[in-house]
Amino acid sequence: MKVKRDEHLVETDNALVFLERLDADAALAERCERTDLEGRLRIASEIGLPVSEAEFRRAIRSWDYHGRWTRWQSAGRLAEAFDDLPELDGEYPVSDEAVASYRRDGHLLLRQVVGPQEVEAYRPVVRDLVARHNTQVDARDQRPEERGYLQVVNLHMRSAAARRLVRSPRLGRIAARLLGVEAVRIYIDQAFYKEPGGKMSHWHQDQLYYPLETERLVTMWLPLVDVSHEMGVVAYASGSHREGFLGFKPDRADAEEDHPRFVRRLGYPIWKPGQVMAGDATYHHGWVVHGAYANRSDRMREVVVVIYYPDGTRIVEPSNEFQKRAIRYMWGEAAKPGELAAGPTNPVVYSAG
Repeated sequence: MKVKRDEHLVETDNALVFLERLDADAALAERCERTDLEGRLRIASEIGLPVSEAEFRRAIRSWDYHGRWTRWQSAGRLAEAFDDLPELDGEYPVSDEAVASYRRDGHLLLRQVVGPQEVEAYRPVVRDLVARHNTQVDARDQRPEERGYLQVVNLHMRSAAARRLVRSPRLGRIAARLLGVEAVRIYIDQAFYKEPGGKMSHWHQDQLYYPLETERLVTMWLPLVDVSHEMGVVAYASGSHREGFLGFKPDRADAEEDHPRFVRRLGYPIWKPGQVMAGDATYHHGWVVHGAYANRSDRMREVVVVIYYPDGTRIVEPSNEFQKRAIRYMWGEAAKPGELAAGPTNPVVYSAG
């Protein structure tokens, strides 16, 4: 399967090359540390890599798996103190019926996976990281599907406090139970904050973005506030995971208009919760078709997403530009198909052994 190279990825090439140069060239990094963002963009232009602020921030948001590049667009780091945060290591029972439902439908809602006091403790941690490190800019510089979205990738690489939430053994154990494996790793985690007025997240299939040999991959969608339908709950085309790839292309320009029609043509029943409470969690299969509604409320929708896969999974030959980029920035230039997908951003978060 070949996917046409996305125009927005082409636009970020200069930014990514510049960021890599900053990693590799100590003298260049020293120059950039002595100036501000505007000065860094000027330096990029001087060395033949002209880049806009919007492109620079988009590259950081989308490809900074290790949390290194954020320092080039914002100053300051979240404090590492976390002694008072709950451990999140108690077991959450998942019944055989729940596992069967997940495997039949491709999605599952579990209530109060994280308790009210635990949510209260971790919500400020995530909110602070989003405030410090989200890379959104003026709405005019964003893609249509990004408007009204605040996003931070790999919270667990940026804060010891966030690490305790994202790498929680309780959450990892649930993922392993649904996947039917002994141990799981994190592929990536993200804060997805949808502002009032934030647009619908178009229907898509996650697996298309992941260069992994396994199809046993599960995504957890964990709200830190009560999310009503009008705030943008996530919805699923039940059973659509059984067919594998269904033709959804990454970030198509007409996705917002065409994908809902495509979902209707597929004929799968659409499941959506009336309300998801803070601490509830939905889980979905990598191939299930899903999307989230627009935020028509006056409140921020605050959600943490964690994607899990079985320990022992290997990298595959990439089938599109997104997978090529993911291999490069998650596991490095030397990573090859067939090698274990086990980099520093992919810790084992639960093992039965």
